[in-house]
Amino acid sequence: MSDNKELVHIALDGPVAGGKGTVAHELAKRLGIPCLDTGAIYRGIAVYMKQYSDKENFDIFINNVTNAKITAKIIDNVTHIYIDGKDVTGQLRENDISQLAAHTATFPTVRKLCTKISQDLAANHSLIAEGRDICSVVLPNAKFKFYLTANIKVRARRRYEEILKKRQDISFAQVLRETKQRDKSDMTKGGLVKTKDAVVIDSTKLTVDEITGLMLKYILR
Repeated sequence: MSDNKELVHIALDGPVAGGKGTVAHELAKRLGIPCLDTGAIYRGIAVYMKQYSDKENFDIFINNVTNAKITAKIIDNVTHIYIDGKDVTGQLRENDISQLAAHTATFPTVRKLCTKISQDLAANHSLIAEGRDICSVVLPNAKFKFYLTANIKVRARRRYEEILKKRQDISFAQVLRETKQRDKSDMTKGGLVKTKDAVVIDSTKLTVDEITGLMLKYILR
């Protein structure tokens, strides 16, 4: 599959560490459709907030963040973020940016801007988008919709093992608590919802190949 007269949009939602990112990139490889990481957009907005706001004017600033000149481009299946035309992708994975992104993503103005940036890309390109509210808000008319989840202990274990690659001063119990808190935040403020028209896949006991295979059965039938 590739871009043609009929754009193909695949929406993939689910809670943290459900496997969305890995599966979305695998689908992208097999289908030849670029993968949009909406999380990178939120991180890009966080970079913008860090650069231009401060504690004194944060509330005013975040209420006007929709005026920010932030754009996204997918290059070799990596979502690049630009602020005022400058590529800031290299800053997206910094620890303080991750924390700020999780906080600012709960604000309606930030979610509105992220949605606009994502929809601007989707207006001209076939793409696979993964996030929290892709099926319900960002791409409500997507041809294919999936909701990928897993047992919370399995998801916490995945996060724990990923964090251990970068730092050692954390316990599984702490990560499990944080995962539960993240789920609550995502479902109450972060827009996470399981739409009725999304195919639900539980990845608890499935490999990436198995999950991808299930999705391809729906997409290619």
